Amino acid sequence: ALIQLGELHFGRREYARAAERAQRLLDEFPNSQYINEAQMRLALSRQSLGDTDGAVAAFLAIPEDSPHFARARLGAGHTLVTQSLFPEAIDVLGAGLERAKEDGLRASFNYLIGQSHSSQGAYRKAIVHFSNALGLGVKDNLEEALHFSRGNAAFLAENYDLAVQDFGWVVENVRDDDKVRSAKNALSL
Repeated sequence: ALIQLGELHFGRREYARAAERAQRLLDEFPNSQYINEAQMRLALSRQSLGDTDGAVAAFLAIPEDSPHFARARLGAGHTLVTQSLFPEAIDVLGAGLERAKEDGLRASFNYLIGQSHSSQGAYRKAIVHFSNALGLGVKDNLEEALHFSRGNAAFLAENYDLAVQDFGWVVENVRDDDKVRSAKNALSL
C-alpha cells in the first residue's frame, strides 16, 4: 500500500508526501519486494523537490543488482552535471553506461558524459561521447542537442570539418531560431 500511495502522491506532484511514503517503506520494510521502486521513488521525489544532495544520495543508494541501477546513475549523474560537479558526474555516469542496455539510455549517458568533458575543456573526449551517442540512432531533441554540442566541442578542439558538418546539420534540421542563428554564426567564423 505504501508504494501505491507514494506513486499516487508523485503523480499528483505531492513530492514531499511521495518521499515520506517511500522513506517509510524503506525504513519499515527493508526486505520488501518493492524496495528498489521505493528507493527510486525517493530519489525522484527529492529531485523534484530541489533537494539535489538528497536526490543524489538516494539515487546512489540503489544497488547494482537493481533493475533501476542504470536509470538511477543517469539521475544522479544529471543532478551532478547541473551542480557543475563534472568529475563526479563522469564517474557516476560511466558506471551507469556500463549497465545500460537500451540505445536511448546509452545515448543519454554519452551526452551527459560529453557535456561534462566539454565543460572541463576536454573537447576531444566530449566529441567521442557525442559521436557515440549519435551512432545509436537517436532522434528529435537529443539528436539536435548532440549535433549542436559536438559542433561546439569540435570548433573549440579546432576540428573545423566536423564543426561545419554538425552546424550545417543544425541549420538544415533544427527549427529553433536561436540554435540556427548560433550555428550560422559559428559557420561564418
